[in-house]
Formats: sequence, C-alpha cells, structure tokens
Amino acid sequence: MKYCFFCLCLLLTAGELFAQSNPPARVSKRWLESLDSTTQREVLEESRFAAGTDMERGFGLHLMPFSFINVLPRLRLGAQFKSNRFSYLLDVEYGFDRSSDLPNDLAKRDYSFFGLRPEIRYDVGRNYRDVYVGLELPVTFMERNIQGRFTTLEGDRLSVDVARQDRFRLSAIGKVGIQRLIGRHLFIDVYTGLGVFLRDVKYTDRVGVREDIDDFEEWGFFGPVQEGRRWLPEMALGCRVGWWF
Repeated sequence: MKYCFFCLCLLLTAGELFAQSNPPARVSKRWLESLDSTTQREVLEESRFAAGTDMERGFGLHLMPFSFINVLPRLRLGAQFKSNRFSYLLDVEYGFDRSSDLPNDLAKRDYSFFGLRPEIRYDVGRNYRDVYVGLELPVTFMERNIQGRFTTLEGDRLSVDVARQDRFRLSAIGKVGIQRLIGRHLFIDVYTGLGVFLRDVKYTDRVGVREDIDDFEEWGFFGPVQEGRRWLPEMALGCRVGWWF
C-alpha cells in the first residue's frame, strides 16, 4: 500500500516523540498531604494527565484516515472501551463504487465492501504505558465486477470480459502498537502486526469466457485471484485518529 512506509516510520518514531511530550509531573508527597481532599484530587488529576495516563479507562471514537486512499477506498469507523489495562474495540468499514476504473486491465473499481473488525488489547506495563499488544479478528465481504484472467476452482485458467467476484475473508492478526493522547481528548494510535487469513473467492455471472493459455501470476488485491479457499499470511500496518471522552 502507498501509505505502509509512512505508517512504519510513524510507528518507529512515535515512542520517542511521545516520550518527549507531556513529561510526568513530580508532586511532593509532603506538600500534597498538606492540601485538603478536594485540592488533592485536582492536583492528582492534573499530574496524571501530564504523565499521559489519562486513557486508563473510558470510551473513544476513531477513524482510519488512510482507508480513504486505499486501492478500493472505504470508510472505516470504530469505538473503543477501556478498563484499566484491557481495551475492547469494534471497527466497521464500508465502501461502494460503481463508476471508475483502475489504471490496468485486470480489474474495475466497481465494488461493494463491508467489514467488521473486533479487537482486544492489553497494555504492556507501567513503564510502557502507551504500548499495547492485541488480537484482531477481521471479517470482510466484498463483491466486485472484474475483467481479465483468473484460475478456477478446478485449476483451469480462464479469461473473461466480465465476471462477478464474491470474496469472504476471515483474519487473525497479532498486533503491537502505541496509543497516546495529544491534549485532553485527541488521540493517535499506530500499530503493526502479523497474522493469517482465510480467503474464499467465487466467480459468477461470467461473460465472454475463454481458455487462457498464457502463463500469468496471481496479483492479489490488484486483480482477479484464484477461486476457492486458501490460507495466506497477512501483515498489518495502520494509524487511527480519534476522540477520547
């Protein structure tokens, strides 16, 4: 993806950047004990915010800005609930386009896309309060019209003028990332991960079908893929931006 290199650089540098911003406030215990209870709570709240731990619990909404500039653009929104070290997330993504073509002869940008992406996270520890590990289980459905070549379930290589591709995909991705407040409400979340996915592809409504005798390779997301079910490796890189309540 065009933004993968940017996300990787952002992930590698985020820790250092965040460590330099909002340094932990130092509060004298003796001075704190001299204050009344109400003032103590206010001071501790400000100190906690300055230390960047104001996301220990609560609720947030977020979006994936780079989903809009994907090969098949889609809107991806989500919510997060956090209680101490555990976080629970659910993203919903949707895309629809029945007009423009991709700049090659393998596929048309004529598609509909829907996905659900549940995720659970665990904060690593006190000294790494912004770092988390997580498990994401995305489920996505896509339908699109394609043209070009593909391999059937029986192993035959065909060319078509047009066909409908139905794709189901189930993934399991282990992730590591950094999530941090910028100010009191705005937050950024960058992550990377590795996993596997099951892909089930079917081609129907084929028009202009003919046998293809030329050798060709499967080009993955950019064109028609092999029909049937396959287990494949997956890499994740991403960036979320959201609002913490």
